[in-house]
Amino acid sequence: MKAKTDEVRNKVRCYLEKGLSNREIADILNIGHSTAQRIRKKHGIASTKVNTGRPRKLSAQEHRRLVRYVTLGEAGTATKAAEALKRDTGTQVSKWTIARALNREKFHAIVKKKKPLLSDKNIKRRKEFVKQYEK
Repeated sequence: MKAKTDEVRNKVRCYLEKGLSNREIADILNIGHSTAQRIRKKHGIASTKVNTGRPRKLSAQEHRRLVRYVTLGEAGTATKAAEALKRDTGTQVSKWTIARALNREKFHAIVKKKKPLLSDKNIKRRKEFVKQYEK
């Protein structure tokens, strides 16, 4: 492997500091992209990461608004929260997006426990049962 001159190394460092990618530098200077990568690694020049992935549908402000809907009782379900959000901000998202957003804020859906309806007769019988074994 042929050693790169100081001039090429300095140019690579200059381009790296400007924020160009390894491959862009390689194309400009007619060197291998791994050479640019090696120089980046050796000199400890961090690359500025470009935002990757799909942008979020909900902003931080909308997240806080959803939490407020749930805590104040304005929306008991994700569907109702989605309707309230659309009404107030015009942002239309699915109930699943709302549910994920609330999960991130530590709000999780639960199913209420089924409890029998106690009639007056059953309440009286339970009290008698307790008194029977109380001592």
